[in-house]
Amino acid sequence: MTQQDYQLLLVDDNPTNLTLLQELIQQNLPDCRLQIASNGLDALELAFQSPPDGAFIDMQMPGMDGIEVCRRLKSDHRTHDVSVVLITAHQSTPELRAEGLEAGAQDFISQPIRNVELLARIRALLRIKSLERELRSANQGLRKQVVQKTAALRWVTGLISAGEAVDTRSGSEILQQLATLLQDDGELDFSRFRGELFARFPENLRHSLLKLGLLNVIPGGLAEKLADIEDIRSALEYLVRHNFFVTCRRGEDLYVFHEHFLDYLSSRAHQELEQAEIERVYLTAADWHLSQEAFAEGINYLLLAGDKDAAERVTAQIGPMLYGRGDVCSLIPQIDVLKNLDGGRYPWLSCLLGLALLEHQPQQARPHFEVALNSFRQREDNLGQLYTAAQMVHYCCLVDGDFIAGRSFLALADSLFSAQQSAAEDHLLLQVCLYLAFGHLFFNSDFQASDLYLEIAVANPVQQSRLEYQVLIRMVRGFEQLCHGNWRATIREFELTSRHLNNSGEVNPSTRLALLKFRALLLENMGDVLGSRRQKNLARRLASLSVFEQCLVQSQLMLLDAQSELAHGHYQQADELLGVALSLPGGQTPHLKSQLLQFRSCLAVLLGRREQGLEYGRLAEESRRLLGGPFFVVRTELCLGLMRLETDDLSRALAHFDRAVALAGDLDDRFLLCSALAYRGLVHYQRDAATAVEDLSRWAEMMEQQSYSNLYGWYPDVAVRLVKAAIELDIGGEMPLSLARRRTYVSFTRDGRQLPLLRFRVLGEFSLAVGGRTLQLRQELSSALRQLLGMLLTAPNLQLRQEDIQHQFWPDSSADKARSKFDSLLSRLRKAFDGILDGGTARDFFYLQKGTLCLDHSWVDAAEFEILVRQGIRHAKRRETWQADQAFRRAHRLWRGELNLALPLDENREYYRQDLLLLFLESSQVWIDLLLDQKLFSEAAQVGHKALQFDPINDLLVRQLYETYTSEGKTVPANQVLENYVAALRAEGYEGREIDEAVSALMP
Repeated sequence: MTQQDYQLLLVDDNPTNLTLLQELIQQNLPDCRLQIASNGLDALELAFQSPPDGAFIDMQMPGMDGIEVCRRLKSDHRTHDVSVVLITAHQSTPELRAEGLEAGAQDFISQPIRNVELLARIRALLRIKSLERELRSANQGLRKQVVQKTAALRWVTGLISAGEAVDTRSGSEILQQLATLLQDDGELDFSRFRGELFARFPENLRHSLLKLGLLNVIPGGLAEKLADIEDIRSALEYLVRHNFFVTCRRGEDLYVFHEHFLDYLSSRAHQELEQAEIERVYLTAADWHLSQEAFAEGINYLLLAGDKDAAERVTAQIGPMLYGRGDVCSLIPQIDVLKNLDGGRYPWLSCLLGLALLEHQPQQARPHFEVALNSFRQREDNLGQLYTAAQMVHYCCLVDGDFIAGRSFLALADSLFSAQQSAAEDHLLLQVCLYLAFGHLFFNSDFQASDLYLEIAVANPVQQSRLEYQVLIRMVRGFEQLCHGNWRATIREFELTSRHLNNSGEVNPSTRLALLKFRALLLENMGDVLGSRRQKNLARRLASLSVFEQCLVQSQLMLLDAQSELAHGHYQQADELLGVALSLPGGQTPHLKSQLLQFRSCLAVLLGRREQGLEYGRLAEESRRLLGGPFFVVRTELCLGLMRLETDDLSRALAHFDRAVALAGDLDDRFLLCSALAYRGLVHYQRDAATAVEDLSRWAEMMEQQSYSNLYGWYPDVAVRLVKAAIELDIGGEMPLSLARRRTYVSFTRDGRQLPLLRFRVLGEFSLAVGGRTLQLRQELSSALRQLLGMLLTAPNLQLRQEDIQHQFWPDSSADKARSKFDSLLSRLRKAFDGILDGGTARDFFYLQKGTLCLDHSWVDAAEFEILVRQGIRHAKRRETWQADQAFRRAHRLWRGELNLALPLDENREYYRQDLLLLFLESSQVWIDLLLDQKLFSEAAQVGHKALQFDPINDLLVRQLYETYTSEGKTVPANQVLENYVAALRAEGYEGREIDEAVSALMP
């Protein structure tokens, strides 16, 4: 058994670890198929859809940890046989191992993972799986023989009976021979079947079956045209009813022979039928499909019939329509036939081959487009030249980033467009306009030219009926707004594409892949790391490995991963990711290589490799100067400016930022202009603080106006310096302080002193993360201190009036005595935090202001959860599905359980606890509805199960979860939902009649 028979699931919330694991396995076990997930929910969805043989799961992920993922895998009938290895961040303790083993884990492996050890564990796992499969196969052998023999009897009996329904000849003699034609295991002996049984079938039935066996699927109407018996439908229906060798898709009126039966009939047909008759069958099928506007199938059969001229004529008429309808992927089985054609003689078929390869093996598409283009040029077919040139622009943007060739094809298409616009049919015109609009943005940042082509595309009524064009229009518009740094407008355009992403048959894979890439880029620019990671994971799961590896997207997404690591100060991890990206096919293209090197130049300097950084910078600058592309040139200038800033070469840094400011201003790219102003202001500040005021003031103003919370290419070191400069110069008010807390996990006092940000978690736990450590506060603080801190953490704006605290703790004490006790309690709290903070700055965090106790420089998960949930519900009410989904994902990642604080008896705080739980349940219900609308059943089920853990008798949640499973036809888990509901009702004291009424109310 080969490694390709095995599938492994890798789960880790750290993208660097995940990428390195993936690369290691692909290099050493290339035939193993991999499933990749960055969190527990995604891992379960992948595993339930396609159960892996083994899973390597990070134990300490936020949200659902590795042990819980393991427990759910082992408790589900689909995945209970999956071998699970848990990855720990350190040598696991006996308690940790015990918990993992109880959850069902087979083994543990500790980080840092040694390559040799990991590969040995995987190979051992695969050997065990191979033995398990052999054992199962042996145990099932006897049962299979009985089933096969019964099935074979039913099949032949049904086939003869169907023939007798239309022919008076008896099949009894044939049936009597059946016992000698079956092997002991029940399999038909097809060698004897051909010689003794099939030859005795009624001639008209046998001949009809041979002709139908030439077709992949058999439309009922086409079967009637081809058959030699009067009522072929009756024969086919009998076979459908009485055996499993023929199935029928009722809604489509299609009959399908099972694979082994079809193979036999097809082979026999090519032996018995004359070639001319075979060609007539294919031509009849082609005519029938073309008359039904099933154009891809029609072209398929024309090619099988060998009528290349007819296929060329049809393709010239409807080829662009095929691509616009998302049908070109159905031609992938004919790729080898198309490759063998003379592309110069059949340029439209060559172009069609290029389109099919673009969605299947992208790197192979370009030569076929070029052959078609040269042929059209020789024939002076300007319309063909226009279409093929536009497709080459599309190819250069998506697959190889060839700026020089892309601009050349763009210029050719521009020169042909005006004269050919009126002659172009709608699909051809739409694709040309959309690809040229995108090309002008990508290669030249020419917004005016792009808008002209977009206007023509939008005015064409056909775009309203085709999802491919609707998505493309929104994507190009969104990319244009992205180039302007207008996040609100970009989100609005991308939002309108959300419902179309799951319509895989109507939107081409390359279009969906590009859209997910741009969404990831937008969210990365916005500083939404989790949202960007979600889009990247969707892109990686959408594309086949060959498509993913053969276009720019794989390296582009890895570049975004590296930017995320850079923004979090993980310089070594970012550098490793860039190194991997540079080794990939996409990373070798000059366009992407320059982007990877410009970031690597800055990282090399940050990691102490100054000379290497300067060399990377020189290579990136030279490459970008040759390629051009204003949108990308600005970004190169910014990265190289940061690299020079880190080498203290302020003059060269200033020159880079000057050029970036000028070019970003010309492009009206507010995001890049804002970034350039910030960095140039920082350079001025380091040279002469007074000269920095103008740039930093413009930066602060733009941050407020555009609601930015991120800058291009920034990282904690430069962010801290920037915020310090703004505070010292009294620029931006609260914005720099808020920015530092949100983006760098540090805070600042009014006088510019840097403090750590205290990150409190109170949902499901009571902990504090500070300075790279996580402390369990139930162990660190006394009961009274925990209660005081809990009151502060649940108070509005983290502020409590002193008299309210005194009344809560000491209601019977006099005011003076209560005040003295309060002073003592606050002193103890500060002293405890002085020890936690390693140096004692607790007064900066806990201070009295006009009779109010304040907690400052802090973040609380419950407050963030509440904000995100309310955002999600608001977006959902507006039908802003994508934004609602993003908000709910971030919120539910924070939810680890109910408010876990020991608070004094106070009804207001109990109300707060209940409010948070109700928000969690309400958001779960709203989110499930959104997921079901998108047919994301597995994710909806996971959300439902998590919510029911906190309210198992919530009838609305139970109904949603039940309908989730029934929508997929999964009756077993649907019934289990009802059984769990009944058990929960009994546990709450409900009686038989009440339970029956409650369950009946759930049924539709």
